[in-house]
Amino acid sequence: MPKKFPCTPTIYVTMSTTIGGDRSAFHLAAYVMWRLNWIHPFVNGNGRTTRAVSYYVLCAKLEVYIPGVTTVPELIGHNKDPYYKALELPTMQKGSSA
Repeated sequence: MPKKFPCTPTIYVTMSTTIGGDRSAFHLAAYVMWRLNWIHPFVNGNGRTTRAVSYYVLCAKLEVYIPGVTTVPELIGHNKDPYYKALELPTMQKGSSA
């Protein structure tokens, strides 16, 4: 263990004990998301990672695979025209070329 991070084993044990305890799956998923963001507090670097780990904990605790749904960006990517038209609408209504 690097001397620079002596608390890492303690954090790992705490998270493992909490996950294995009697808390609800939702509590654990929220705890893991909070704890990972606390350990690694970067505004643009944690979102997808913490959501993925929270999702994994939720599935593991519930002992079931929770299927996902198509995300908004994916839906827009499949049919971009309505999205672009909606973005242009306020500009067209004002008659400006902002």
